[in-house]
Amino acid sequence: MVLPRAGAWACALVLAVTELHGLWSAAALLALVAVALIAQVRYRRVRGAWPDVAGAPAEFKPAIRAYLIGAAVLTAPSRCSPCSPVVSWRRP
Repeated sequence: MVLPRAGAWACALVLAVTELHGLWSAAALLALVAVALIAQVRYRRVRGAWPDVAGAPAEFKPAIRAYLIGAAVLTAPSRCSPCSPVVSWRRP
């Protein structure tokens, strides 16, 4: 049986960033980081090496760069962000 673990983790990350506030958000993000680190350690134990991310095709680089920029803009605090109208919808 295949479980959508990465999708569930991503869904939990979105919910933690958008719906939770204050200490609950911080606790949820720390738990998600711990889950990601556990998955990396398990991958290393099973495969005998860390995941190879350096050998990605050149076509992926612009998409990954755009994803990282978008994630940074959406998770930036609204009062410090140059794009505050973009992220102000998620602040109480």
